[in-house]
Amino acid sequence: MVTIASSASGSTQFQGEIVYDSTKGDQYYGKFKATRLDLGQTPTGTYTVYVTVASHLTKSLGSMLITTAIDNTVPGDPQGLIAGDITGDGNTSVVNNQLDINDYNVLISCSIYSKDNHATCDLDKKFLGLSDLEDNGDANGLPLVNEFDYNLFLREFASGKTTGDNPPGTTQASADQTVDATVISAADAALTGAVTPTVTATTGRQ
Repeated sequence: MVTIASSASGSTQFQGEIVYDSTKGDQYYGKFKATRLDLGQTPTGTYTVYVTVASHLTKSLGSMLITTAIDNTVPGDPQGLIAGDITGDGNTSVVNNQLDINDYNVLISCSIYSKDNHATCDLDKKFLGLSDLEDNGDANGLPLVNEFDYNLFLREFASGKTTGDNPPGTTQASADQTVDATVISAADAALTGAVTPTVTATTGRQ
């Protein structure tokens, strides 16, 4: 989903295809790309562009001039987004849009090392797919949540960017307990049998 916002006209959301390039060796491997998105009769003006993708923090791409009736190109290369907002919902006016302990708990519950028999994961049928942060699945094409998704979550959290960019008109939901190093260290034991988590061995979404 793409949201454009201006001080004059507020925020408008547009649904469009944003594709993650998962082909190793591609120029934009690990990045998101969009081709053409119809903005309708958007008035000419300067807008801030925001991108929202499931299980990722919303990101502002900065301001750009949008001109009616012509193709407008967002400047810069395809963007990297922060993965891990499993419980977020960027499609409502009240958003979570942050990495927190709820995302961590769902990720662990949905993983192959679950200690609660996937009870937390089963609270929402979407959680399993959203927790497969590398989006690579198993041999049958079904979501697979393992130590690599866990590593990716830790790496994204360690980046320091744990809250997304909220377009005007959205309200940040009440903050959940923030994940901190103590929580993560104490929970490492939940992944019995997993490869020792590191933040440097992860490949996939950047």
